[in-house]
Amino acid sequence: MVNSKAQLPSVTGKVLLRRSKMKLGYLDEKPEVWGLHMLRGGVIDNDDIVAYASQAANVPADNVNLALQALLDAITYFVINGHTVQIPGLGSIGTITNVKVAQTLEEANADTIRKTHIQFYPTDQVRELCSLKNVSTELVKLEVPGTSGGGDNEPAEPHPGEDTGD
Repeated sequence: MVNSKAQLPSVTGKVLLRRSKMKLGYLDEKPEVWGLHMLRGGVIDNDDIVAYASQAANVPADNVNLALQALLDAITYFVINGHTVQIPGLGSIGTITNVKVAQTLEEANADTIRKTHIQFYPTDQVRELCSLKNVSTELVKLEVPGTSGGGDNEPAEPHPGEDTGD
């Protein structure tokens, strides 16, 4: 039996932020405000995960890849058969179904299903890791074409079709 209270490694991260001017589109007068946006890293694919896990566990990459594929197959099998799967240290994954209500028992059938989607519930450990408690932040100055270069990413010239208020 796997320990359901598996401890995740102590991890800290660094998030890069940039400032940008934007307009609040939901208001009629659309005031300009400043906001912070996180700069995202690249996409980590299967090969990256297998290589990392292989090195961390000192297990051949082929074995890690086979185990990962078997794990994904098992999760898929159980989820599509109506189960919620608990992944120790990570969270739970299952399905949610939205249905139309029916007035009679006979009307309550598969035709009333509007949508079925996957729902993931992270563990408290994952929520904690993803909170800013374990992450340092750094405001970066981006040299973006069409900006003043002053670090605030304020456009030097209006974008085509942008209302300048003139």
